[in-house]
Order: sequence, then structure tokens, then C-alpha cells
Amino acid sequence: MTIKFEQTIDDVVALGLYNKKHISIARKIVSFVPIAVLSIILLVTLYYYVFFRELVIFGTKGVVFIALMVFYALLRTNWYYRLASKRKYNRIEYASWYGDRTLTFSESSLFTKTTTAETHYNWDSFTKFGETNHYFFLFISKIQAVVIPKRIFLLPQEEHDIKSFIERKLSEYKSQS
Repeated sequence: MTIKFEQTIDDVVALGLYNKKHISIARKIVSFVPIAVLSIILLVTLYYYVFFRELVIFGTKGVVFIALMVFYALLRTNWYYRLASKRKYNRIEYASWYGDRTLTFSESSLFTKTTTAETHYNWDSFTKFGETNHYFFLFISKIQAVVIPKRIFLLPQEEHDIKSFIERKLSEYKSQS
């Protein structure tokens, strides 16, 4: 079974968003500490303003600190991640990451062909299978994956067939290990 499509910058960004969403709980907790601190500071300030009619923002340093925390919180949003990633991946050194792709699925392997490279993956090369509403991801490592956009399937049955095939092959090779 062979599928052909054009991989776009949006497809590459989608992989990054998937990885960002599926990081470990410990890393998520650590990354939200500044947002929690900002929330506490804002609640304390609101409390003082409501009950004592004065703003307690701890002077100029406090205002700068709160501004930095708000900026950090904005950096954590998905829209900013998409914007920054598109700007980054639009550079010439990432040009090979998008463009025409041909994926050929066989019983023993997945063969990928781009304008610059050809890669042969045995099914045991894949560590994980991921899915979103718009993509399938066949992970080679924790952060690298073969991205298959669902927009290339004309019929829902085609999407179901490829998903079933991939899941079957991955489970066969995992049970052999």
C-alpha cells in the first residue's frame, strides 16, 4: 500500500504540539510553577485591593516580575508555539522536513521517500503510535516520528484501513519482542 502527499510546515508543527501535549507529568508540573506563582501574586494583590483599597505590587521590581511572568505564560500557549515554530521551520535549513512524501507500507517494513532521502524502517523500529484528530504519528524515538496527515485520505474507510494495518503490524512486532 502506497500513499503520496505533501508534508507542510503545519504537519511538522503538529508533531511538536503532540510531543508538547504528551510530555511527562513531572515536566508539566515544573513548567507551570511560574504560572502558579503569578496566580498567587495576582490573587494577593486583588485581595489587598478589595479589602484595603490599596494595590500591593511590591514596587517596580514587582511590576517587572509580574510582567515577566505574564510573558512566560503567553509563551506557553499553543498559538505562540505554532507562530514561533512556523517562523523557525520556514528557514532553508529545515526545507527537507517538508515537501513531497511517499510512504510504502509492506508486511515487513515502511519505506519513506522524499525529494532528498529514502529511508527503510522495519516495524520493530517504531516505539509508539500516536493519533490526533488530524494526524497519525509513527514514533521512531521520543521526539521523532513519521507524520501521516489524515487530510490525504479521501474516504473514512481508507483512514481506518491504514490505522488498522499500522496497529496490527506494531502489535505483531511488540508481541515478538
